[in-house]
Amino acid sequence: YLQKLRGKDGRVRVLSRLQQRGLRNESLLIAQGFDGLLEPGRGGRIMNGQERLSPMHEVLGLAHRFGQHIWDGLGERLSTGFGGRAGLLFPVLDGDGVSRGSSSVTDGFLLFINLAGAGVSFLLLLKQGKVQSEYTDKICSLFKQGDCNSVLESDAAKLWGMFSWSEIGLGYFISSLTLVVFYPQWMPYLMLVNLLALPYTGWSVWYQYKVAKQWCPLCLSVLLLLWMTAIVNVFGQWRLPTFEMQDMLSVAILYLLPFLSLHLLSERWFRSEQLENVKYELNNLKASDSVFLSQLELQPHYDVNPAISQIVWGCPQAKFRITILTNPHCNPCAQMHKRIGALLKEMGDKVCVQYIFSSFNKELEKSARFLLAVYQQEKHEKAEAIYNDWFAGKKYLGETYMLTFDYDLESMEVNRELNKHKVWQLENRLTATPTVLINGYQLPDSYKIEDMRHFGDLNINK
Repeated sequence: YLQKLRGKDGRVRVLSRLQQRGLRNESLLIAQGFDGLLEPGRGGRIMNGQERLSPMHEVLGLAHRFGQHIWDGLGERLSTGFGGRAGLLFPVLDGDGVSRGSSSVTDGFLLFINLAGAGVSFLLLLKQGKVQSEYTDKICSLFKQGDCNSVLESDAAKLWGMFSWSEIGLGYFISSLTLVVFYPQWMPYLMLVNLLALPYTGWSVWYQYKVAKQWCPLCLSVLLLLWMTAIVNVFGQWRLPTFEMQDMLSVAILYLLPFLSLHLLSERWFRSEQLENVKYELNNLKASDSVFLSQLELQPHYDVNPAISQIVWGCPQAKFRITILTNPHCNPCAQMHKRIGALLKEMGDKVCVQYIFSSFNKELEKSARFLLAVYQQEKHEKAEAIYNDWFAGKKYLGETYMLTFDYDLESMEVNRELNKHKVWQLENRLTATPTVLINGYQLPDSYKIEDMRHFGDLNINK
């Protein structure tokens, strides 16, 4: 039912029964600025001075009324609701002159119980998601026969194999906490939901004792808090709800929304956590010398030595040699050059990187000649800077960029070096660029060039 009221300022408000409960008597109505009822609007009929909407209008207006009610209730509790907690120490009189001190004491107990429940349920969710937590490990080791993992990893740990009880528990306590703080008018529904949850506690204790034969201290803590809530409800404020449609729908949404949100978020979070753990374990395994050697020796081996190319970076005498078949106009090769630069800075004199140039066609061979000439005819630091510029984007300028320098691209040294590169590529029948070789072995697919920083001291022999 809705009641239309006109304020002294001429504005109209429509109050539901829920909102009218806060206006206990005529003096409060007058204080709120209302002086009389209005005529009914369309789609309804008058019953005892109030307007009853038709079912169609009730459904259409339900979403709007619920949203407005949530917003109004939130604002009211933020401005006055926490002040109501002062009733724990100073009882407050309501509009009928009745003390709300006992109700505030009950609310206070429920507030702390649900806070504790949310905290324990969160630890339980972390444990079920295999997220390392010092607190959960300590709590789960309290009992001699305590093993949270045995219980949480069982088939019964999920409702319908989809929703974990830890998600349901955390959602329940968050919803109850929200109801206690912001919507005390729905407290009878909290009592009802809590009573409906009590049979689960008996089943959980039976399952841990008879089936799992292990106790989960975190689970038992949640069960204890559920019973504490029931005791506080029964002795503090035993009232059945009015079962109004709007109230029931609002409470249902309040309990379902946090739980469903937690389910979606926790699934994504745990999936990312598990992926990170797998990556961490895989990287540890890959960093093992024996694992790397065993994988490397399964790869094709090609003859590499200092004589096949004089284009080297790093320490020429290093025992760890990386040979790269590269192309001056290959975009992946440009990315590889950048990564090689970072690896050289990290490994220092523990690595030697050797370049062998390839070309897409005869016309683009001039670019390989240019880079060979740069290396042969410039100081090492200047040659490195030009290589970096070329692979960073100057390669797109091609001959325009080459003409800014005065290098002899047809010198005997350039021709001899380019011929060695061609012969090596032809003999080994390699065409893909970039091809990365580690002391002659092709780099395994499961490794990246950055992983080589772990193996600078490794002895690799054919």
